[in-house]
Amino acid sequence: CIRDSAYSLQNLGTFFAPSFRLVKWTTLGSSADVNSRILSNVSWAETNMATFSIIGHGIDYESGIAVCINPDKYVMSNPLNTVYNNATATWVGSVIEVMSLETGELLWNKTIDQTTYTPLVSVADHGKFAALMSDGGFLCWDLQTGNLLWQSEPMAYPWSEPGFGAYNIESAYGLIYREAYDGLYAFDWDTGEIVWKYEAKTPYAFETPYIDENSVSVYSFNGDSIIADGKIYAFNTEHSTTQPVTRGWSLHCIDALTGEGIWDITGSMTPGAVADGYLTASNSYDGYMYVFGKGESETTVSAPDVAVAKGTTFTIKGTVLDMS
Repeated sequence: CIRDSAYSLQNLGTFFAPSFRLVKWTTLGSSADVNSRILSNVSWAETNMATFSIIGHGIDYESGIAVCINPDKYVMSNPLNTVYNNATATWVGSVIEVMSLETGELLWNKTIDQTTYTPLVSVADHGKFAALMSDGGFLCWDLQTGNLLWQSEPMAYPWSEPGFGAYNIESAYGLIYREAYDGLYAFDWDTGEIVWKYEAKTPYAFETPYIDENSVSVYSFNGDSIIADGKIYAFNTEHSTTQPVTRGWSLHCIDALTGEGIWDITGSMTPGAVADGYLTASNSYDGYMYVFGKGESETTVSAPDVAVAKGTTFTIKGTVLDMS
């Protein structure tokens, strides 16, 4: 029998006045009837559970630990700094809170004097937690102890160093992926080093307002990517899309380990589900949904239908037709 556990979030209040409970279910067996598999459940209240649940990237299910960053939480009594400076009306810090999914216990919390680009660009994985700061670099902590493990180099100036890019982040293959206005970056989970950067260069200067560190015109990335089978599918877009949509935007298939481009196709295409060797993508250029993968084919073969003497030459003919 298979012993497993699952989590669910319950709101005992209302949308505007929530009262959240996190429920851990322990199950046994593999029956299709879930009710028959439940052994026990335990629940606890968590006032910040709404934030924990919304920022799903901040949960490491293997470690059983959830993380919340509150850039909007006032900590006026903190001796190091205050998160919000009333005099200048600016954010000057962030609060990090880490809790156990097993017990609901607050494991550690700390206030840092750096501000996050947005809590949405943070991810927990491999027993670590990394968050993008407003200077365009990542900080990474140990989930168990709260110790700072590394600080990455910042992304390139002028567009990515302030952090401009997607309100999203991905983690796979020991790398952290970050979509930015001058390209797609991959950071090493162990060191914070930028392993590779993928750029979608424009064919003409001034095609877009975005440039890389070498003043080369590039298309922006500002949406969440899809990762599957060692590949990352990313698409060009930006925060406030113009009408008409920027010409030249494309869907890109990139080697997730090396950052090498495998293929790209023109169109304002947002990647969706990936399954059974096929990728779906909706195109805002024309309103159609496209599916990428191996198309149906038809093969014919003709050869002599009689025995051929050894040493005698003969010809095999046939066709392979793309039916898609």
